[in-house]
Amino acid sequence: MDNPYQMFTMEEIRKNRAIWQKVFKNPEGEAVMAEILNRLGYYNADPETINPNNIALCNWMFAKLGILTLPKIEQFTHAIMQGADNSDLQEDT
Repeated sequence: MDNPYQMFTMEEIRKNRAIWQKVFKNPEGEAVMAEILNRLGYYNADPETINPNNIALCNWMFAKLGILTLPKIEQFTHAIMQGADNSDLQEDT
């Protein structure tokens, strides 16, 4: 995994990450991020239409936010797996 910060000091990384988190770590930012990820095809399951460059861009954004980094891969995967349930299959009553 490429390091999006390889040419920065830790202080610069912290400041940059804080900016990204300020923008996206709130309900409005999460909605915008979901829309961006959808537009870039992050949720796409059809290999014929997946653009690897777009997926790499999504992962770069996750890294900029401090979500997807080498030490956090298991935590990232765990967070994804928290959505593994049948709530989308609930019938309206």
